[in-house]
Amino acid sequence: MVSVYQTIDTSHEDLIHDAQLNYYGTVLATCSSDEVIKLFDITNKKQTQIAELRG
Repeated sequence: MVSVYQTIDTSHEDLIHDAQLNYYGTVLATCSSDEVIKLFDITNKKQTQIAELRG
């Protein structure tokens, strides 16, 4: 059984296709059908968006 450890509000405007952590588990990258990649610092309970790449 899988349980939810933490949720993150990414504010994407469409479906999220993928989410990946960096090697150290400190940065989360998400990509969506809204053609935006977002990077989040997840080192503490309050996630901070550190970049937004549009394409």
